[in-house]
Amino acid sequence: MGATWLVGVAINLVGSIFINLGTNVMKLGHNKLAAMPRTPIGAKNTVSKIREWQIGVALFSLGNVGNFVSFGYAAQSLLAAIGCVQFVSNVIFASFVLKEQVSRGVMIATGCIVGGCIMLVSFGSHTSQAYSYHDLLALYGKPAYVTYMSLGAATVVAAYAGYCIGQKTVA
Repeated sequence: MGATWLVGVAINLVGSIFINLGTNVMKLGHNKLAAMPRTPIGAKNTVSKIREWQIGVALFSLGNVGNFVSFGYAAQSLLAAIGCVQFVSNVIFASFVLKEQVSRGVMIATGCIVGGCIMLVSFGSHTSQAYSYHDLLALYGKPAYVTYMSLGAATVVAAYAGYCIGQKTVA
C-alpha cells in the first residue's frame, strides 16, 4: 500500500474543506435572498438564481466527489477520523465568509477536535482490508450485525410513528 494513504488523506482534507466552504457560500446566498425585497405576487425570487448559491453548490459537489475518490487511496477508518476537519473549517468559514462571531468555547472545542484528529491519524490503521462477496455475506449474518440492523430499523419505525403521532396532535 505504501504511502498512498497520504494521497487519500490529502484528497479527503481538500474535499472536506470544499464541502464546508460550499455550505457556507450557499448560506451566504440564502442570506442574500432573505435580504432582497419581496417580489410582486406571481414573480419569484429563487435561491437557485443567486450566484453565491450556485458557486456553493459547485464547491459542495466537488468536495463530495473528492471525498469519494479519497476512499480509493486510504482506509475508511482513517478517513472517517479526518472528517472532523469539517468542524474546524466550518468555524473558520462561518467567521470569514458569514461574518459570524466565534466564541471562546468554540475555539477550545475546535482545539480539542484538532488534537483528537492528530492522534487518530498518528495512531490509526493506515491499511484497508479487502473483503470478497462471500466474506461480506458471512459478516452480514453475524449476530452483532443483525442486532445492530434490527435496532436501527426499530429506531426508524419508532421515530416515524412518533412523527405521525405528533402530526395528529398538532393538527
